[in-house]
Amino acid sequence: MGIDPIVQERCSQIMRIAHKRYHKTEKKRVSVDRINKKLALSKSDLRQALEVLSEKGLVSLETIGGPWLYGHIKLTKKGIEYVQKIEKKKV
Repeated sequence: MGIDPIVQERCSQIMRIAHKRYHKTEKKRVSVDRINKKLALSKSDLRQALEVLSEKGLVSLETIGGPWLYGHIKLTKKGIEYVQKIEKKKV
């Protein structure tokens, strides 16, 4: 069974935002709250997308003192390669 196209698009959006932020600031961690301010997803939609990304090995999740929205993500090497691949497709 494949991933729902809506979830897949959310995952791609999260990855692009995280990658852009990573390169803009050269910080390895990206705030989940910052990502969600751009996407305005519900907590359950955001959590679902982050779980998919984590299961695929594209991000590592770091929760800090609570739910998903208070944590950070780090792009893995595989995640950076994935974003570079989808960015090339846009051109």
